[in-house]
Amino acid sequence: VVGREIEKMLRKLIEEEYIGKIKEFVSARMSDEFVKNILDKMWVAYLQS
Repeated sequence: VVGREIEKMLRKLIEEEYIGKIKEFVSARMSDEFVKNILDKMWVAYLQS
């Protein structure tokens, strides 16, 4: 059970780090509104999968 909790925490950290990096990368190249729309769609699709 402890192992599973740790795994969840690690996965959450990795996801947050990953999403943050994508946001930085993309927002450096495009307008914020456009980026937000795309990231929202990606995030929703990701959560549904």
